[in-house]
Amino acid sequence: MGVRGDLRLLEMAVRRRFNIDTEKAAREVNELMSDPDPRVQLRALGIAALMESMNQKDEHKVIDGQLTARDSELSRIASDLGIDPRLIVDGSIQTDRSVVGTTQPTEAIRPGK
Repeated sequence: MGVRGDLRLLEMAVRRRFNIDTEKAAREVNELMSDPDPRVQLRALGIAALMESMNQKDEHKVIDGQLTARDSELSRIASDLGIDPRLIVDGSIQTDRSVVGTTQPTEAIRPGK
């Protein structure tokens, strides 16, 4: 099978998420981007873009899972402390006038006034 056939198989393996050596595949795709045949170059570029796109999707799944776990843990801690978890935004407690837990005192509690 020729280079173009190999690229077709590699693209199918990437799309179907077969267990392949991704480092070796990335090296081969990089090398084929400088092939003299423009069709091979375009297919290699397409596969590189596909691999990058799939990596980003996978990273977002991991990050979303971590954030969900963190939010669940913060909600559990807030409930244990008797705080309504819906009041917690970005790790601080929101009140109607100020943010509790900030380092800057509000006008109402500044000393000497």
